[in-house]
Amino acid sequence: GESVPVQLLDSATRAVVATTEADKDSGKFAFANVLPGSYAVVAQRAGWTLRTPEIKLNAITAIPATLALPEAFEVTGYDVEATFDAAGAAADVVFALYTASGTLNADAAPVCGDTALSHSSIAQLESTERALGLAAAAFVCAARSTEDGRVVLRNVPAGSYVLVPHCAVASDSATMYNIAPAQAAVEVGPSGARVAQPFRIVGLTVSGTVVAEDGHPLAGLPVVARAAGRSKKPQRDGPVLAEATTDEAGRYRL
Repeated sequence: GESVPVQLLDSATRAVVATTEADKDSGKFAFANVLPGSYAVVAQRAGWTLRTPEIKLNAITAIPATLALPEAFEVTGYDVEATFDAAGAAADVVFALYTASGTLNADAAPVCGDTALSHSSIAQLESTERALGLAAAAFVCAARSTEDGRVVLRNVPAGSYVLVPHCAVASDSATMYNIAPAQAAVEVGPSGARVAQPFRIVGLTVSGTVVAEDGHPLAGLPVVARAAGRSKKPQRDGPVLAEATTDEAGRYRL
């Protein structure tokens, strides 16, 4: 277990009346010699999310020999942290978290990360999932990297996860930044979780579909990306950067 600092505050002034720590094994704590009054009991630990971080004790006129709080402090999740080196690129990178088991109970889905980032709101995320063999049903939550390269997903329940970086060049574009590592295994527990290896942009991935005039997909066609040169125009004899062949649905990925 981990010890948690607990403070007893004066409700009116917010002044600290007493401090202690919850026992790392039992979770119990106590304040001695508390005078009548109104108080707030506050528990907090870096990297932890508590369902109710503050419990109020209002207008206590007489303190019995032992006064128990009306509810217990409950830890609902922990921080998952990583770092991202954009190397000067104006990249809006989303870090998506998936259960390692591949499935998520929708009824018990945690409220973690950036709640504004739902699976459907992240542009082109399905493309990254297909490339890595991830199921959309395993998506837990997501968060964006900050300008200084920090990535923090808060309130993640203990368990095994996979953290995946994802970045479309534009919301309507099929061009993606290649970020390494492409995914990282994460074990979340009371000590939180931190991905040791920084994520970095290492290139681009371009995908698309080739169809005939009638709209039917064309399978088995070679697709080649060549360097444009200084003219920035297509060069048929330019250096080959990447090659691919369309699949049965006419899709290619460079």
